[in-house]
Amino acid sequence: MVKLEGFTSYQDGDDWSPAMSRALQLSRSRRDEVIEIPVGKLRFSGPIAMNTGTVLMGSGGCPANLGQGTVLMADFDGDFITWDGRESYRGGGGGLERIVIAKAPGRSGGNAILLTGSGPSNRCGWFDMNRVLVYAGADAGNFDVGVRIDGTKISVSGSAGVRDVTFRALMLAGCNRAAMEITNGVHVHGSLQTAIATGRSGDVIIDGGSQDVQLQGRIYGTLTLRDCREITLLGRASAVTKTMQSMDVVTVGRG
Repeated sequence: MVKLEGFTSYQDGDDWSPAMSRALQLSRSRRDEVIEIPVGKLRFSGPIAMNTGTVLMGSGGCPANLGQGTVLMADFDGDFITWDGRESYRGGGGGLERIVIAKAPGRSGGNAILLTGSGPSNRCGWFDMNRVLVYAGADAGNFDVGVRIDGTKISVSGSAGVRDVTFRALMLAGCNRAAMEITNGVHVHGSLQTAIATGRSGDVIIDGGSQDVQLQGRIYGTLTLRDCREITLLGRASAVTKTMQSMDVVTVGRG
């Protein structure tokens, strides 16, 4: 296991971006070994580019504050952590576990977590998230989207989209546009809860040819379904809007 704290003599407020870059280089040289992230509020001055299927693992956290567990804070505007499979046939197997993700105060925009790709041999896939929180509070900024799965560029028949994404205990709060957005995502299964901070969105949007998306939990916002099929929600959404083919089956609890 690659220990991130081994790449910096940390002091409060330091920028962890250079340490993460060095840790990723070592991880890749060791067949994408897991990177262990220490407890604390770790500030990053720029995005984290996960070009291969590497797993980031922390020590948990709390939805009520930023004073517990492992917190990764984006001190810039725009996307934060991206898995894109840029290195051919090495994009599968990544993950995120027991981590809180936040924007620094005064910062906004972008995706907290982006899973994407450019083709069948260059894409994120077989990806797993467990106990991950996108944080909202008066002591933090806001992302546009908590988790975005974007397979728009992967349109090969029979092998389209970003595929095989699973998650458990995923909590997404206080995003500007949507808590989760799935565009051309295939075989996406997991449990989640979205939350609405004041003036923010807890919506979930599924579109762009997405297929076999199974969600379990509570969506405090609108579930929007467009150009997708085989969508199941076991739980509740505050509202549902859908424009889908008649052959599709949707199971939704509302309230």
